[in-house]
Amino acid sequence: MPVRKVVHEEGAPLGRGVKALLLILAGGAVVAATLLPSADARILAPLGAALLLAAGAFATMRFRLTEEGLEARMLPVIYRVGYGEIEGVELTEVPWYAGWGLRLMPGRKLAFVSRYGRAVRVRKSRGMFREVLMTPEEPERFAERLRMMAKKA
Repeated sequence: MPVRKVVHEEGAPLGRGVKALLLILAGGAVVAATLLPSADARILAPLGAALLLAAGAFATMRFRLTEEGLEARMLPVIYRVGYGEIEGVELTEVPWYAGWGLRLMPGRKLAFVSRYGRAVRVRKSRGMFREVLMTPEEPERFAERLRMMAKKA
């Protein structure tokens, strides 16, 4: 796999809701494991593993601008969009009810959501997904840099 030179990169900060949910679930699993007999506590091991995987996946959510195009990542998924495919970049809002994580949305949309609030929407000219929604740390700055890179292409 060729190495892509990263021009700009931003993480995806976890919203308060995601943090609270993970904390409550992890805390509940720990409390229940200490209060339950050891045989019953073993049932909580899969829950703990699932929480670790979810936290790890959220921790890997990143958005990169390389020399070739945009990369949105939430392992194990890395989604790439070439600058030539980009029709438009705009700021939008993610509503509180949209959910978190990697989302397949109606209308051929793919979303990488770590919080509700300001986000970047990328409209594409071709491909399976015609829109990509992302929640970088600084959506305004990320959108501006993405527009500049797409114009050069």
